[in-house]
Amino acid sequence: MFYSEQVKTVFYAIYTIANQFGAKASAVHGRDVTKHFVEIWLDVMRSMMIEAEWQKSQYVPTLEEYMKNAIVSFALGPIVLPTLYFVGEKVFKNVVEHKECRELFKLMSTCGRLLNDIQGFENSIDTSRRNLLRLVLRKENAVPRPCKELFWKMCKILHLFYFQTDGFSSPKEMVGAVNAVINEPLKLPNSS
Repeated sequence: MFYSEQVKTVFYAIYTIANQFGAKASAVHGRDVTKHFVEIWLDVMRSMMIEAEWQKSQYVPTLEEYMKNAIVSFALGPIVLPTLYFVGEKVFKNVVEHKECRELFKLMSTCGRLLNDIQGFENSIDTSRRNLLRLVLRKENAVPRPCKELFWKMCKILHLFYFQTDGFSSPKEMVGAVNAVINEPLKLPNSS
């Protein structure tokens, strides 16, 4: 009946969690909320399936498609939404279905997904930066050393602009960098 033993294990783990917590929340709220817990998990599984299909077919979604799916596939739904039933407030069905609740979830998940994506890109950036430096410092010279250093210096400038914020739209960081260039004396190599 199951595709694999791992799928069977995951299914029964989710099934058990949804039903156990659903029963506890239902007792607290005096109505059955287990169906909501199951729907939350189904939404996550569907969104992960969409991402798997995109990857398998090598489809590149639009930013809008990606974000619409990503806020669900980030999987904060099974963590945060069931917890609403255990914070000590009566949570009525109209509350969890309300536009405000959906917007709160969307914004929280968007922040989480983008922070996660940025972290992934930062790892890639670090790897690219190390590989660039390795090429710049390598002895074999198809490209002359001053040309290699130009690539490295531009990488350093980009790092300066984007290290903490967008350097072009952050006047404080830009002014500091410009002042350093203007006010610090230029160091020229000794010429003979």
